[in-house]
Amino acid sequence: LATKQKLLEQQGGATAATTYALTNIKDARDVAQQLLNNKAYIKSLSGAFAPKLTQLPIGDAYDAKQILDNLLGRSFVNEIAEMRANSPTGGAVGNVAVAEMEALSKIRAALKVGMSEKELKNQLQTYINNADRALKSIPKRYAEIYGYEGQFDDILSGTVIPSGQQVDPVMKELQRRKDAAKQGKKP
Repeated sequence: LATKQKLLEQQGGATAATTYALTNIKDARDVAQQLLNNKAYIKSLSGAFAPKLTQLPIGDAYDAKQILDNLLGRSFVNEIAEMRANSPTGGAVGNVAVAEMEALSKIRAALKVGMSEKELKNQLQTYINNADRALKSIPKRYAEIYGYEGQFDDILSGTVIPSGQQVDPVMKELQRRKDAAKQGKKP
Protein backbone atom coordinates (compact mmCIF):
# COMPACT_ATOMS: atom_id res chain seq x y z
CA LEU A 1 0.00 0.00 0.00
CA ALA A 2 2.85 2.40 0.83
CA THR A 3 4.55 1.61 -2.48
CA LYS A 4 1.32 2.19 -4.39
CA GLN A 5 0.82 5.53 -2.62
CA LYS A 6 4.38 6.57 -3.46
CA LEU A 7 3.85 5.66 -7.13
CA LEU A 8 0.64 7.68 -7.25
CA GLU A 9 2.48 10.68 -5.78
CA GLN A 10 5.18 10.39 -8.46
CA GLN A 11 2.80 9.79 -11.36
CA GLY A 12 2.09 13.45 -12.12
CA GLY A 13 5.76 14.31 -12.38
CA ALA A 14 6.51 11.14 -14.30
CA THR A 15 3.70 11.89 -16.76
CA ALA A 16 4.95 15.44 -17.34
CA ALA A 17 8.57 14.34 -17.72
CA THR A 18 7.60 11.51 -20.06
CA THR A 19 5.47 13.84 -22.18
CA TYR A 20 8.35 16.30 -22.41
CA ALA A 21 10.86 13.60 -23.34
CA LEU A 22 8.61 11.94 -25.92
CA THR A 23 7.80 15.26 -27.57
CA ASN A 24 11.48 16.15 -27.91
CA ILE A 25 12.47 12.69 -29.13
CA LYS A 26 9.70 12.77 -31.74
CA ASP A 27 10.68 16.28 -32.88
CA ALA A 28 14.34 15.24 -33.21
CA ARG A 29 13.37 12.09 -35.10
CA ASP A 30 11.28 14.16 -37.51
CA VAL A 31 14.22 16.53 -38.12
CA ALA A 32 16.49 13.55 -38.88
CA GLN A 33 13.84 12.10 -41.20
CA GLN A 34 13.49 15.44 -42.99
CA LEU A 35 17.22 15.47 -43.68
CA LEU A 36 17.31 11.84 -44.76
CA ASN A 37 14.38 12.31 -47.16
CA ASN A 38 15.96 15.27 -48.96
CA LYS A 39 18.55 14.09 -51.49
CA ALA A 40 19.79 17.62 -52.12
CA TYR A 41 20.40 18.16 -48.40
CA ILE A 42 22.25 14.85 -48.05
CA LYS A 43 24.40 15.65 -51.06
CA SER A 44 25.19 19.17 -49.80
CA LEU A 45 26.18 17.91 -46.32
CA SER A 46 28.46 15.21 -47.75
CA GLY A 47 31.97 15.33 -49.11
CA ALA A 48 35.14 17.32 -48.67
CA PHE A 49 33.70 20.70 -49.72
CA ALA A 50 30.59 20.50 -47.56
CA PRO A 51 32.09 22.23 -44.48
CA LYS A 52 32.90 25.33 -46.56
CA LEU A 53 29.70 25.33 -48.65
CA THR A 54 27.46 25.10 -45.59
CA GLN A 55 28.91 28.36 -44.26
CA LEU A 56 27.60 30.40 -47.19
CA PRO A 57 24.16 31.77 -46.25
CA ILE A 58 22.49 30.59 -49.47
CA GLY A 59 21.20 27.41 -51.04
CA ASP A 60 20.62 23.84 -50.00
CA ALA A 61 23.96 23.47 -48.23
CA TYR A 62 23.20 26.30 -45.83
CA ASP A 63 19.61 25.16 -45.26
CA ALA A 64 20.70 21.57 -44.67
CA LYS A 65 23.36 22.70 -42.20
CA GLN A 66 20.79 24.69 -40.24
CA ILE A 67 18.55 21.64 -40.01
CA LEU A 68 21.50 19.44 -38.99
CA ASP A 69 22.47 22.01 -36.35
CA ASN A 70 18.91 21.83 -35.02
CA LEU A 71 19.35 18.08 -34.60
CA LEU A 72 22.84 18.36 -33.15
CA GLY A 73 21.70 21.00 -30.67
CA ARG A 74 19.39 18.56 -28.96
CA SER A 75 21.36 17.19 -26.05
CA PHE A 76 18.41 15.81 -24.07
CA VAL A 77 20.13 17.09 -20.90
CA ASN A 78 16.91 18.73 -19.68
CA GLU A 79 14.88 15.61 -20.36
CA ILE A 80 17.39 13.41 -18.54
CA ALA A 81 17.46 15.76 -15.53
CA GLU A 82 13.66 15.89 -15.48
CA MET A 83 13.37 12.11 -15.61
CA ARG A 84 15.87 11.66 -12.80
CA ALA A 85 14.15 14.31 -10.67
CA ASN A 86 10.84 12.55 -11.09
CA SER A 87 12.33 9.16 -10.31
CA PRO A 88 14.62 9.77 -7.32
CA THR A 89 14.91 6.06 -6.52
CA GLY A 90 16.21 5.39 -10.02
CA GLY A 91 13.25 3.23 -10.95
CA ALA A 92 10.03 4.07 -12.70
CA VAL A 93 10.21 5.38 -16.24
CA GLY A 94 13.45 7.25 -15.62
CA ASN A 95 15.98 4.51 -16.26
CA VAL A 96 14.43 3.46 -19.56
CA ALA A 97 14.05 7.02 -20.83
CA VAL A 98 17.54 8.06 -19.74
CA ALA A 99 19.11 5.07 -21.50
CA GLU A 100 17.16 5.81 -24.71
CA MET A 101 18.08 9.51 -24.69
CA GLU A 102 21.74 8.78 -24.00
CA ALA A 103 21.77 6.37 -26.97
CA LEU A 104 20.31 9.10 -29.20
CA SER A 105 22.91 11.57 -27.96
CA LYS A 106 25.74 9.17 -28.86
CA ILE A 107 24.46 8.69 -32.42
CA ARG A 108 23.91 12.41 -32.79
CA ALA A 109 27.56 12.97 -31.87
CA ALA A 110 28.60 10.85 -34.87
CA LEU A 111 26.82 13.14 -37.36
CA LYS A 112 29.24 15.55 -39.04
CA VAL A 113 29.21 17.78 -42.08
CA GLY A 114 31.60 16.35 -44.67
CA MET A 115 30.92 12.68 -43.96
CA SER A 116 30.45 10.39 -46.91
CA GLU A 117 26.91 10.36 -48.26
CA LYS A 118 26.53 6.68 -47.38
CA GLU A 119 27.70 7.12 -43.78
CA LEU A 120 25.57 10.23 -43.25
CA LYS A 121 22.50 8.31 -44.43
CA ASN A 122 23.43 5.35 -42.21
CA GLN A 123 23.84 7.54 -39.13
CA LEU A 124 20.57 9.40 -39.76
CA GLN A 125 18.73 6.10 -40.25
CA THR A 126 20.25 4.70 -37.07
CA TYR A 127 19.13 7.84 -35.23
CA ILE A 128 15.59 7.46 -36.59
CA ASN A 129 15.49 3.76 -35.67
CA ASN A 130 16.66 4.48 -32.12
CA ALA A 131 14.17 7.31 -31.75
CA ASP A 132 11.37 5.03 -32.93
CA ARG A 133 12.48 2.42 -30.40
CA ALA A 134 12.48 5.06 -27.65
CA LEU A 135 9.00 6.20 -28.66
CA LYS A 136 7.82 2.63 -28.05
CA SER A 137 9.84 1.61 -25.00
CA ILE A 138 9.31 4.73 -22.86
CA PRO A 139 5.48 4.63 -22.97
CA LYS A 140 5.61 0.85 -22.51
CA ARG A 141 7.64 1.23 -19.32
CA TYR A 142 5.32 3.99 -18.13
CA ALA A 143 2.33 1.70 -18.74
CA GLU A 144 3.96 -1.13 -16.80
CA ILE A 145 4.24 1.11 -13.75
CA TYR A 146 1.24 3.44 -13.86
CA GLY A 147 -1.09 1.88 -16.40
CA TYR A 148 -1.94 3.59 -19.63
CA GLU A 149 -4.98 5.70 -20.34
CA GLY A 150 -3.85 7.38 -23.54
CA GLN A 151 -1.65 10.02 -21.88
CA PHE A 152 0.76 10.12 -24.83
CA ASP A 153 -1.54 9.32 -27.76
CA ASP A 154 -1.36 12.86 -29.16
CA ILE A 155 2.43 12.76 -29.23
CA LEU A 156 2.73 9.23 -30.57
CA SER A 157 0.08 9.73 -33.26
CA GLY A 158 1.54 13.03 -34.39
CA THR A 159 -1.44 15.21 -33.53
CA VAL A 160 0.24 17.46 -30.98
CA ILE A 161 -0.31 20.53 -33.17
CA PRO A 162 -4.01 21.16 -33.83
CA SER A 163 -4.99 20.71 -37.48
CA GLY A 164 -4.71 23.86 -39.52
CA GLN A 165 -1.64 24.96 -37.53
CA GLN A 166 0.91 22.42 -38.74
CA VAL A 167 3.96 24.56 -39.28
CA ASP A 168 7.36 22.89 -39.32
CA PRO A 169 9.35 24.94 -36.77
CA VAL A 170 12.66 24.17 -38.48
CA MET A 171 11.44 25.38 -41.86
CA LYS A 172 9.87 28.44 -40.22
CA GLU A 173 13.22 29.31 -38.61
CA LEU A 174 15.09 28.77 -41.87
CA GLN A 175 12.69 31.09 -43.66
CA ARG A 176 13.14 33.71 -40.93
CA ARG A 177 16.92 33.49 -41.34
CA LYS A 178 16.71 33.72 -45.13
CA ASP A 179 14.49 36.79 -44.86
CA ALA A 180 16.92 38.38 -42.38
CA ALA A 181 19.87 37.63 -44.69
CA LYS A 182 18.06 39.22 -47.63
CA GLN A 183 17.52 42.36 -45.57
CA GLY A 184 21.18 42.42 -44.58
CA LYS A 185 20.47 41.60 -40.94
CA LYS A 186 22.33 39.08 -38.87
CA PRO A 187 20.25 35.85 -38.59
